[in-house]
Amino acid sequence: MARAKVQIGGAFGCKLAFSVVALAAIAASLLTIRQLRTQAAHEFASLRLRVMRVDEASGRLRADIARHVGPAELRERLAELDAKHLEDDSPQAALVGLERSDDR
Repeated sequence: MARAKVQIGGAFGCKLAFSVVALAAIAASLLTIRQLRTQAAHEFASLRLRVMRVDEASGRLRADIARHVGPAELRERLAELDAKHLEDDSPQAALVGLERSDDR
């Protein structure tokens, strides 16, 4: 028996070459998308870690303030702020506040 030679026609060869190139391009684009998703997930995790660290630092600062400020001092400062706030609620104080913001 003689072996039959497989002959690839010109059109079929072009289609096969185009298919291989197209599949390579699709694979490369999928790898790029996967890399971008991995990078975005890493950046998101880094940001969450930074937020957690800032929250922890904020909690420590709040605890330090709470240790150093007693109830009497807190009431005193709140009374000062309330008095200042009542003074600032007058129409004249509102106009002065607007003039100051316009100067900036």
